[in-house]
Amino acid sequence: MRLVILAITLALPMAAKADNCDQPNLTGFDSVYCFSKIYIGEDTRMGDNYRTMRSILSAGDFATLRQAQRNWLAYRDRSCMVGPTTVNVDCALSVTRARADFLQARITECRSVGCAISRLTEY
Repeated sequence: MRLVILAITLALPMAAKADNCDQPNLTGFDSVYCFSKIYIGEDTRMGDNYRTMRSILSAGDFATLRQAQRNWLAYRDRSCMVGPTTVNVDCALSVTRARADFLQARITECRSVGCAISRLTEY
């Protein structure tokens, strides 16, 4: 039991340090943690925006967006895969953030002036 408590106590400063993603000179493992955390946040935001678009669009228009999203996923994979099992995390974060922003802009557009359906196929 003492060993478990000691291990947890020793791990807490590392976990706290890893949460400081805005600090310069992160270690390699801290960088991986931070990129993962940021990427998951952007991927979640993109998914939330996609679901919001689903609630806004008609079934036919959503089918257009769904196909565009599939095309975007293929584009992301082509653009960000470095090898068969390696992903360029800077690329993945950048294109995912851009897609989340794009979908957010479509939500704003649809709610304010109406959806420009032709824009749904962009990525």
